[in-house]
Amino acid sequence: MLVRLAAVALLGTLPVAAPGQPDAPGQPGAPAESDAPAVSPVTGVTLAWTTVEGHRQVLVTWQETGTLRNRVDIVHADGAPFSTGATVEADQPNRSTEDPVLFGDTGQHRMAVHVLDAAGKPVGEPALSPVFDTDRLPAVQLDAVNPRADGTVELRWTPRPPAADTTPGDPLDLPVENPQRAVPIVSNQYAYDHDELSGPITGPSFVVPAEHRPPYLAGLKTLNEWGSTFTVSEVFGTRLAAKVPARVSRGATLTVTGTVEETKRACDMAACWPVEAPEKNRQLQLQSRTGSAAAWQVVATARSGNDGTYRLSVPSPGTRQYRVVAPPVTSGVDGRARAAAVTSPATATSVPPASGSASPSPSPTASNGTGGGGASLPITGAPAGTAAALGALLIALGALLRVAARRRPPTAT
Repeated sequence: MLVRLAAVALLGTLPVAAPGQPDAPGQPGAPAESDAPAVSPVTGVTLAWTTVEGHRQVLVTWQETGTLRNRVDIVHADGAPFSTGATVEADQPNRSTEDPVLFGDTGQHRMAVHVLDAAGKPVGEPALSPVFDTDRLPAVQLDAVNPRADGTVELRWTPRPPAADTTPGDPLDLPVENPQRAVPIVSNQYAYDHDELSGPITGPSFVVPAEHRPPYLAGLKTLNEWGSTFTVSEVFGTRLAAKVPARVSRGATLTVTGTVEETKRACDMAACWPVEAPEKNRQLQLQSRTGSAAAWQVVATARSGNDGTYRLSVPSPGTRQYRVVAPPVTSGVDGRARAAAVTSPATATSVPPASGSASPSPSPTASNGTGGGGASLPITGAPAGTAAALGALLIALGALLRVAARRRPPTAT
């Protein structure tokens, strides 16, 4: 009881703040002057699309009290920093443009307008724009890359549906194109550049002209107001070498040998160039024709070995022109198409078999391009007429001896 009374007496001696008045600055419980939130003099941040030098840009405008220096940043929807933008000096209009590529592939963002002090540091909290999304179109599905014998390459694709709009009705929404358009492209000499082969088309196919020589990347670029997405496939070149015999005996086996190489791109940070390597397991054809006006016919097939070499054989039917063909290969699971190749025609002249030698009889060509056959053996021995005359002479001589023996007189006993 005495302790409680002593405490009450002690409390009665302490000063008490007047009701309704805050503690003086510096006293316990009083807020610091720097903790008070500063009110931004910037208001009314708006967004729209504009065109600058032929390219679509995001236009940011705002109002502010007084003549101030500003900085316009890209932030996430929750206000977290994303990218620091340009500074707008105090004597410039309250507007700024941003390239859409600065916003990345996809996401939700705002534009933040800061007020800068003389040292260029932000003062207080920025004013924020409404939230908007920056979804680029998905890349198309590249279904096939078909090189052709004439050097062209056919591209076939299927559009993919756009992603769902996560901020419907935001200030930067534009109508979605339907059907989706794509731009055919080729990248040959440069690692990070490409040539557009036409304007945007709705597809579903396009033929790359033969003037573009493999190796290169071929594909499609889809684009909307926020940027581009790409899908590409490699198109390898093919290089063939063949050795055709100049002369071959009629009916003998004609053998063509050579090499096949694939050419692909090698790139550094600035440029690309073709490199060659042996191509294994490439299907090859040996074709022949009787003359320049005749049609080519496939007479043997084979596949290249691990070192890129090949061997094609066929029985020689006579003088013919020959060439080796590597048919085109459509892009498969490895995402690599291979261009066709053909060697220049070479003539194999037929000559008669060597004197006294037998001509081999031809046999069917095997699937691997090899073939062979045996030869019939000739009959040997003396001519039949000479043997018959000698036999008749011996018979006549025997008859004369028998007649002479009959006319001889008998001898005495």
